[in-house]
Amino acid sequence: MVKRPSSSGKKYEIFKRQKPEVANAWFDYCKEQKIPYVVVEARTKKSDIRFDSISLPEECDAQLAKQARAINHEAEVIFRRYMVKGSKFYSSASLIQFDDIPLDVAELAACDLFDLISRSL
Repeated sequence: MVKRPSSSGKKYEIFKRQKPEVANAWFDYCKEQKIPYVVVEARTKKSDIRFDSISLPEECDAQLAKQARAINHEAEVIFRRYMVKGSKFYSSASLIQFDDIPLDVAELAACDLFDLISRSL
């Protein structure tokens, strides 16, 4: 069973490319807590936001695969809400990535992405 954080629980981690140990520690935390792994890789003005199912228990892969089409559609809706010219969207059953999202809205996009995946499990 996948746990969901409390209403004040952390849903994502922000890190800079030069500090991958932050993302690694967040991965370990997500795996231990059985929550979706969502990270924001921050740059000066833009960011990349990524969900990867690797932190979730194996049985979650089947749940995500069954709903992949709907999840990918909803993820694209989230992406379009925050995108700017030059932003890119990638999606599969186990990985969703938004590239070049403005840094000032990255946390909102990360929360929305986390909530989408949590609702799907």
